[in-house]
Amino acid sequence: MAKKPPNHVGADHMKRRNQSHTRMLPESALRTKVNVRGSGPATQSKNRSIRALQLIFLPVTLMSFAVLVYVSWRYWPENSENEVETDASDPACQRLAQWISSLGGWVWGVRCAHIQESNGRGIVATRPLSSNTTYAVVPRRAWFWEPTIKEFSAVGRLLDMDVGVLAVCGQRWGARGEPWRLAVALDYERVQPTSYWRAYIDTMPEAPTSPVPWNEVDVYHLASPQIASKIRKRRKLLEATYTMLYTEHLFEKYPQFFNSTFFSFDSFAWAVLQIWSRAFSADLNDANGRRRSTWAMIPFIDLNNHRNNVNDSFEAFVRSDAGGVNGTENATSFRAWAPECVSPGGEIFHDYDGGGKASALMFTHYGFFPTHYWHGDWIVFLLPPSIRKNIKAAVENNWIHGFAGVDGHITEPWLTMYAKYIAKAAANDTRRSAPTRDPTMEWAYRQAVQNLLTQVTEAQATVTAVRNSYVSIVGAGAPTSPYVHAMTTEMHARLQTLLDAVATSLQNRLRADDPSTPRAWGVPKMDWLLTHTGTVVKAGRRDRNAEDAMFSISVPDSLW
Repeated sequence: MAKKPPNHVGADHMKRRNQSHTRMLPESALRTKVNVRGSGPATQSKNRSIRALQLIFLPVTLMSFAVLVYVSWRYWPENSENEVETDASDPACQRLAQWISSLGGWVWGVRCAHIQESNGRGIVATRPLSSNTTYAVVPRRAWFWEPTIKEFSAVGRLLDMDVGVLAVCGQRWGARGEPWRLAVALDYERVQPTSYWRAYIDTMPEAPTSPVPWNEVDVYHLASPQIASKIRKRRKLLEATYTMLYTEHLFEKYPQFFNSTFFSFDSFAWAVLQIWSRAFSADLNDANGRRRSTWAMIPFIDLNNHRNNVNDSFEAFVRSDAGGVNGTENATSFRAWAPECVSPGGEIFHDYDGGGKASALMFTHYGFFPTHYWHGDWIVFLLPPSIRKNIKAAVENNWIHGFAGVDGHITEPWLTMYAKYIAKAAANDTRRSAPTRDPTMEWAYRQAVQNLLTQVTEAQATVTAVRNSYVSIVGAGAPTSPYVHAMTTEMHARLQTLLDAVATSLQNRLRADDPSTPRAWGVPKMDWLLTHTGTVVKAGRRDRNAEDAMFSISVPDSLW
């Protein structure tokens, strides 16, 4: 290679040399020479093209890499079925996850944790989880339900075949809507040191949150006869079932399995409350292929605590079918995924509500009131039989009961019907006890509102008296558990809010009908203003909604 000339003589010489040599070269050689030299318009244009390609290629490369990272992160759990992540400070949860793993399932990216708000265990993330990321797969062999109890429990066969058990529980498991067989099996496995489900049972709370075991004093101080009645009915149901199953049958016929020393009413109630608060509804096929409903408890996944308005985040699936939903009767596994993005340390929730359960039902069934959720609170107005039997329209239109939610508004068709009845009764009054001889609908409507306001005011006074009594005995040092105290004070607050709202609404109606009051108030015409969702109080659900009310107010026989 020729040595480069000195700078002080090379510039003009090389310029003249290139100009003369360029005229002697063909076009292809010119392009080659220009590319080598790196000068000229063609070279600059190509360099710009290369830079443009680099600007395009770099973002595409980075984007492709990001997609690969996301896909690997999102679907990594599906390829790491034996990875176990638990809290080493909770040996019971660690054993449960390891047991699930030994059966072919897995737990990934989450762990058990003690949750102060629920006073029990919950599931929290140990790493960032995107929405829909699977964090647990529990194989069918780990479930606590009819098929596995028959296979792995010593009492599975007798619970399925014994005539005395069939007489109490029905021919099929779950046929009567109550999990008695499942409860007896759980009660039995509870005391077996080598139970197949030992790792699962060890994670269950010793005292499930439920008002069913409360004493009568605590139940009374809830200040709601409506809810107190539901609690007593549940307790009586458990007591009657325990007597029929254990005392009158299992203790006598199967002393090798059951005795009163280890299987008390409290232990049976413990098992039932575990199932009521944790079990999933499931399906099975009978021998004739008929599909029926039953109960299934899913280890680890049932540790999820409740939060309102969380999307469903679990399914039973057949693994060979790439996770397609086939119903629990054919499922080989049960999987759960994050319903939303969860940061490390964040809790993963499940909505027990499933479409809007009443607050009273949530309390009596699961043992708590949904936090910051008042839409399931309502009261019911009950007509006395003496009035109801004379109101044909009430029966025909299904408006036997009136309802009021947290907005305080009473269902308009029921209130109008009640006012019409008062007007008709006053017009047909033969004893001349009615205040007017010429009743109008305006008068009757006002009389109906006044009657209801009187009853609501009395209910407010009753709740206040019970609340004051409770505050007095607690202040005097009466023993009460933190759980009972929290639920009692929550109930008082909710009842006060409901009754105050209804009283205010009724007072506004009376004010609107007062001639001295500006008509700007108006009479509300909001027939469906009840603010709870899902189970909106409608005429067709009157009996169920009346049963699920937090408080009931009986309309008096006297009309004026």
